[in-house]
Amino acid sequence: FVSTSTWYAERMTTRMGLAPDRVSVVFPGVETDDAAPAPLDFDPPVIGFLERLSRGQGLGLLVDAFITLKRLPRFKNLRLRATGGCTPADQRFREEIQAKLRGGGMGDAVEFIEDFQLAQRGEFLRSLSVLSVPVPGGEAFGLQLLEAMAQGVPVVQPAEGSYPEIVNATGGGLLYDPGDPNGLTRALQSLLEHPDEARRLGRQGRAAILAQFNMDRVVREMIAVYTAVLEK
Repeated sequence: FVSTSTWYAERMTTRMGLAPDRVSVVFPGVETDDAAPAPLDFDPPVIGFLERLSRGQGLGLLVDAFITLKRLPRFKNLRLRATGGCTPADQRFREEIQAKLRGGGMGDAVEFIEDFQLAQRGEFLRSLSVLSVPVPGGEAFGLQLLEAMAQGVPVVQPAEGSYPEIVNATGGGLLYDPGDPNGLTRALQSLLEHPDEARRLGRQGRAAILAQFNMDRVVREMIAVYTAVLEK
């Protein structure tokens, strides 16, 4: 068995009753190019979300943090851009979110982008100041975090699931305590108030992606897994 993170490997060996030595961990990678990193000019500052537009994927948490920050005078120009598609079952949630934003006079500051195909993802990510996908409970892996870092965009994630492994391995963002109701807001605020630090994390994350989270490394490690199995 091959897992995308140590966290998920430990979770599934317990659930499936597997011996730990039957599971190898191979972090995913992303295709990289020579394009210049995102400008991160913070004029205006833009928070991004790249995941299914649903309650279960943390969009509601991010919108609440955005509303809190937007009410502060120094963040009056703050914007939120979200993409990732939604199913018919998500439509009511999305309508609730849009009504909440309009009720707070913030409807024009939020953009839900329908087209999220691969060709458009780079352009979307390059328009951001920071990406956050605060999925409750975390995920087995967050590939969109690598995509953001490859563009030089820092991330803000809850310290659960595979996210600590990604952020600690790359140094491309911040982690916050998901048990702290204000943790996401404070972490976002710390980067929005300090653009130079956001740019430093962005550069650090991009360097790690180019060096460690590229597809060449994934291929080498997967070949090593197959070879080890064949030799048994």
